[in-house]
Amino acid sequence: MARDEYQSYVPQVVKLLNESADAEQIASYLNEVVTKRMGLSENADAALQIVAVLLDWKAVLTAA
Repeated sequence: MARDEYQSYVPQVVKLLNESADAEQIASYLNEVVTKRMGLSENADAALQIVAVLLDWKAVLTAA
């Protein structure tokens, strides 16, 4: 099931966020997942947009 596959990537994303990885490092991981594990074409712009949302989300959560 696709949901299970996607959930398997979450721990590494959370780890990167907790380690204060920069946007490029997180985007690199996401692009690796997309290209090497899912077999899709890289979309660097989309990865950076997702990372921006994640970093905004982290900022909101840590400010609370």
